[in-house]
Amino acid sequence: MPFKHRKPLLVSAAAALFVVFIVAPIFIAYLSTHPSDCNVQQALHSPDMWGVRYENFTVTTRDGVSIKGWLIYPGNGGGSAVFIVMHSYMKCKASPELLQVAVGLAGRGYYVVVFDFRGHGESGGITTFGPKEVLDAEAVINWTYSRLPGKPIYLLGFGMGGVVAIVEGSIDNRVKGIVADSPYMSLRKASARWMASYTPLPSVYAYLVMLWWALLAHLPLDYSPASIHAVDKPYIVIYGTHDPILEPNEAKMLASLGKCCAGESCLVIVKGAGHVGTVSVMGIEAYLDVVESVTRTKCG
Repeated sequence: MPFKHRKPLLVSAAAALFVVFIVAPIFIAYLSTHPSDCNVQQALHSPDMWGVRYENFTVTTRDGVSIKGWLIYPGNGGGSAVFIVMHSYMKCKASPELLQVAVGLAGRGYYVVVFDFRGHGESGGITTFGPKEVLDAEAVINWTYSRLPGKPIYLLGFGMGGVVAIVEGSIDNRVKGIVADSPYMSLRKASARWMASYTPLPSVYAYLVMLWWALLAHLPLDYSPASIHAVDKPYIVIYGTHDPILEPNEAKMLASLGKCCAGESCLVIVKGAGHVGTVSVMGIEAYLDVVESVTRTKCG
């Protein structure tokens, strides 16, 4: 075939490769850092719907991001401690499953703080899947410590929020205990597994998306809660056996970071539960029993 006849084919092939390897990954990377803003859930679900007393708050992180949250008051006049409950990727403080847990803890006598991570719900910024969300948690802990002085603070996080709970909770002396439900082992692995499990795209494509995301956002690909080496306070990892994001050996490894529990006793395994699906499998009261146990654990 003469070159002049092949030229249109070569141009079309080059254009197709450009779209597949450049345009599409950049577009997906953009969408992944700008998830659903939960506007519908914000409109339909709030502490008002549960009949509990609460207040709104706004804090600003060290890097200038505005974070919106709610402080829910204990339902029985208790309030000896406070739980900060942190949502997973693509969820928000108004997600009904998060509010179910928050209101349940408030009903057991705890102050409960819920907030939107950056890029989610009513908060500003864009999501980074964990690395900069630690700054969000830090700012909320600062506010909580000032608003409720003297109250022991416990962290409960789901998915991405579980990673933040481990990382921030392990280094902040104001945090007295940590519960991490369905955390990921590393951002690189979690992204690939999420794409393979929840999209029609192959997991290998995730690495292209992550490359562009890392270049655009200047963030590490190997961000991992395992980098902290140890958790020297009451600590629980909750793992669902059908979780496509976290493998069993990884859940055991994350649980082994705990120094207040021997072997794998920091690990609660929920058979049949998927990613951040442990509450529905266990039932809310059994789930709250596990979470609340972190307040009774002694370390050292």
